[in-house]
Amino acid sequence: MLRRKLEYEVGLNETFSQTHAARSRSFNNIPWGRLLCLLILLLIYAYILHTVEVFHIGSLSITNTSTGPDADTTSSRAGGKSSSGTSSGSKSSSSSGSSLPAFCPASCIREAVESRLAAEFPAQTELLWPTIASCLIRQFGSPPPVEAPSVVLLFNGAGDMSSATKRTLDLLINRLSRLLASGIGECKCRSMTTPDAAGCSEVDAKTAATTEAIDAAATEAVTSKRSCLAIRRIDQLTGPASLIFYRLADSTEAPHRPFLYILTVEGDDGGEEVVDETSLQRQLRQTWVSSGLQNEQFDPLWARIGGNVVAVLPESENNLRQLSR
Repeated sequence: MLRRKLEYEVGLNETFSQTHAARSRSFNNIPWGRLLCLLILLLIYAYILHTVEVFHIGSLSITNTSTGPDADTTSSRAGGKSSSGTSSGSKSSSSSGSSLPAFCPASCIREAVESRLAAEFPAQTELLWPTIASCLIRQFGSPPPVEAPSVVLLFNGAGDMSSATKRTLDLLINRLSRLLASGIGECKCRSMTTPDAAGCSEVDAKTAATTEAIDAAATEAVTSKRSCLAIRRIDQLTGPASLIFYRLADSTEAPHRPFLYILTVEGDDGGEEVVDETSLQRQLRQTWVSSGLQNEQFDPLWARIGGNVVAVLPESENNLRQLSR
């Protein structure tokens, strides 16, 4: 009995050993190298799929982003076919009454100023023409909306307001307004000025010495389809009246844009001789503060009108006769 029991246990052990050996042989026969290679290939394939998907989504995003603004810009230049272009185009046509482009190349504006103005006024300083070109580029060489009107402040650089200096200033303003009326020459920019206009709208601060009068002159200029207003002799304004420039030339509250303001200080009533920007600033501060402007109000006011200050010199008598023809 005991012997049979021992034989049975021995048999079980042999069977277990045989089964374990068979399993070991089966486990060792699995191609682990191939499975590892297959796993690596699957990981590479998954990585490639992920990369392609991300690249595709990125490409769509870039395409949509570039297409939107470019399409709007293109439509705006063409007169407006997209929703934003239509708004821009209709605004431009309502102002100018023509199909001129919304804005034109800055290089063309510079060339037009050099060929149309600088060539006719050889006595002027080299600073005048880049300053005028810069003001025109901000208004007519930039995509809408225009941030703020441009202001150029011209002062008598001869020391006294002679007849030659006054005639030079008159003719310079007239030629500038003609340039605007033509769409800035060959550039064919947007222009609010009517082609048959004699010049920019003009107001003399000595006679229109109130904020209401100057504001009305600016409104009338826009109503009559002009894109500039010359406000002569601003040093004749009182301090409170000078505050009109807070509104007209402000980047957020300016009612008219694109628009160019040409301000002049002609120095025909004595006082400190104006020879440069510093003396001009000092004279205007003294004049306006002494007539009611708060001293702390002057610096913000000057920041709006004193960014483009240039002297005007008298042209020769011979040149003035030619320009007057």
